[in-house]
Amino acid sequence: MGDDRGDQPPESGSSGPFHAPQAEQQGDFYQEEAAPVHVLQACALVVGVNTAAIHMATGVGVPTLTIYGPSDPAIWKPPSEKHHVVRKSLPCLPCRLHGCSQSSVSSCLDELTADEVWEELDALLSMYLSSKG
Repeated sequence: MGDDRGDQPPESGSSGPFHAPQAEQQGDFYQEEAAPVHVLQACALVVGVNTAAIHMATGVGVPTLTIYGPSDPAIWKPPSEKHHVVRKSLPCLPCRLHGCSQSSVSSCLDELTADEVWEELDALLSMYLSSKG
């Protein structure tokens, strides 16, 4: 699925899935497109799965912790020393499949506990917050 907006700004009052009605333009950039960047810049650290938000946070210099399942961090990990990975260590990884044994469930994600993610997060927060103070 792609963005079918092309290079044209939205029509005034449009309410498509990518634009708020009557977006306020600043140069070639719309305010609502900048909003996620401003939110990310205010973060001490961003935690999530391998999505655009992680890559955007890395792009603006915010430390990240990405939860990886079947995808390969060697391929998808943003190129930054501030990007960190947490994943379950299983011999089948990276399998790049959308589920184990032809199911829609990935054991590598199901078996990764909140405590394991929290342990990584806690260490990173301690490291990054102490370096700011």
